[in-house]
Amino acid sequence: MNPKVSVIILNYNHVDNVINCLNSLSLQTYNDFEVILIDNGSKEEIYAELREKLIKFREKLDIRLIRKLRNLYFGAGNNLALKKVSSDYICLLNYDTIVKENFIEEMVNFLDNNPDAGMITPKIKIYDDKDIIWNAGA
Repeated sequence: MNPKVSVIILNYNHVDNVINCLNSLSLQTYNDFEVILIDNGSKEEIYAELREKLIKFREKLDIRLIRKLRNLYFGAGNNLALKKVSSDYICLLNYDTIVKENFIEEMVNFLDNNPDAGMITPKIKIYDDKDIIWNAGA
């Protein structure tokens, strides 16, 4: 059965931020989701380190790691991931994002109860100062 939500993350030459993001996803109260992680042309040693660190998520998260040997950048990288999606909802998430544990649950509840909504955006706070709102939707 297909997951209800696909979380798409693009990565280019980062490991620790991606792992922090995945840690926050592994704590979600809602579990019917997959993660499609596009490695967008990272250096070989960084990609190898990322693959090694992903092992700890095998039991917690459904992760598909797709490697591209060159950087497709934001648009083409997301389009590649979108071709792999078979879920009802799609979440584009930056690699350096930490989400609250009910993030996906709230998103799904809102979208299920508002079928006319085509897109939603969360409130985004500054990483180092959670009291500062960086963005509050479109």
